[in-house]
Amino acid sequence: MAEKRRYRRYELYLPVEILRVGEQPVLIRLKSRNISCRGILLEDPEAVLHKGQLIEFVVHLPSAEEGVEVHLHCKGGVVRRDRARNCAAAVLQRYEFERVLVRAASAGR
Repeated sequence: MAEKRRYRRYELYLPVEILRVGEQPVLIRLKSRNISCRGILLEDPEAVLHKGQLIEFVVHLPSAEEGVEVHLHCKGGVVRRDRARNCAAAVLQRYEFERVLVRAASAGR
């Protein structure tokens, strides 16, 4: 039987930085497992995220433009913890795309 979801999920393994849990600034590096227009599943083997927490995070998206990174800056909440898969699911309450210019590592050498 096919799984029925309201929004299509895309299997994307992307770097994610958790910037804030509740009111507490943090820097936690995780990876996404899948993402939709309403939520994200994060690989969280250390179980740092828990159901009910509000989080702010950045998903690092690939960019075809050299010297430019694309960030998906999100605010949302953790809605469930999947212990069997070591993952946490979060709903996206607000998000915006950010284009970030990156200086070349060899500049000034």
